[in-house]
Amino acid sequence: MAFWGKLIGGVAGLAVGGPLGAMLGVAAGHTVDQARARELPQARRRLRLDALIDSGFALMGHIAKADGRVSEAEIAAAEAWMQRLGLNATQRQRAAARFEAGKRADFSVARGIGEFRAQAGADTRLLRTLLQMQVSVATADGRLSAASRQALAGVLSRLGLPAALLDAMLGQSGAAGGGRRAGPSAPRIEQDYAVLGVPASADQAAIKSAYRRLMSRHHPDRAGDDPGATARAQAINDAYRRIREARGF
Repeated sequence: MAFWGKLIGGVAGLAVGGPLGAMLGVAAGHTVDQARARELPQARRRLRLDALIDSGFALMGHIAKADGRVSEAEIAAAEAWMQRLGLNATQRQRAAARFEAGKRADFSVARGIGEFRAQAGADTRLLRTLLQMQVSVATADGRLSAASRQALAGVLSRLGLPAALLDAMLGQSGAAGGGRRAGPSAPRIEQDYAVLGVPASADQAAIKSAYRRLMSRHHPDRAGDDPGATARAQAINDAYRRIREARGF
């Protein structure tokens, strides 16, 4: 709790300057407590973002390389996540280096997962973002190779998650069938409606209302120290934009 600064300041002030010193000490301690209270959420966010940079991008590199070569689309998927997470230039360089490390034959998935667990703990939102990163790179080419699917399954297994979850996530991405190319438009727009939580038959007013409600709930400015908030907001914005373009409003 944020009271140690006031307590220590008050005791020290009392010892040095009597009652007046105690009052001044409490005031000074309160300022220290406020500063520490602001620093803690920022520190937690940095730690969670570090988990996605260090482990998330390394695992993306591992999955991208699983079928033997890394495509331009897979690199673009990684770069898109750098943007969604709001990485600065230094963080982007670090993420790119981790992506390259994940491509190496000696990369250890177990170690990568262990590092993520150590940094993220039991944060389910962060885990969900990590998995979304992996699925996005695995399906970046519009198809899911058997090798990429096996690599994804290995990541889920190391995380202690059921294989059924992988099928569900791939179904949402429109690439559930191994080696089967996803449709370029219909599955995408269906997924966009699902992101907004409305049926394809929803009218313009319902779509706009759902979009505003979701953005109010998931806007990064309201999400505190959740590094996945930017990605969720971006996904909502992208889905809404594509629906507007398809519907002409």
